[in-house]
Amino acid sequence: MRSLGFTATGADYWNQMAELCCSCGLCTLYACPEELFPKEACDQSKQNMRAEGVKYVQKHPVKVHPMKEGRRVPLKMLMKKLKVDNWNVHTPFVEVNYEPSEVKLKLKQAVGEPSIPTVSLQNRFQKGM
Repeated sequence: MRSLGFTATGADYWNQMAELCCSCGLCTLYACPEELFPKEACDQSKQNMRAEGVKYVQKHPVKVHPMKEGRRVPLKMLMKKLKVDNWNVHTPFVEVNYEPSEVKLKLKQAVGEPSIPTVSLQNRFQKGM
């Protein structure tokens, strides 16, 4: 992150390493002691590399880090850092019989090709069909 922010040559090195990022956000939300945004920098680098047609090629065989087990994120510490531990309380279940009068299904919900509908717009259906 320092080389990216403070040098003119940091971006080239960062772009190569950004391809290894899984975009989980732990670096930004939990691990960065300087409260920087490494995930967002990786996302931007990936976008730049795609635009330039650059693909990452692994030069060395991947080895599991010997400290893998010690690098796991403690869930309680993560919850504390994200300030969500106050919301982790018992909630009673209340069963509700909800019958909507209308349902809208978006055909493009994520990346990739949109879904192809098998019904026409404004078709009406009866319960149980």
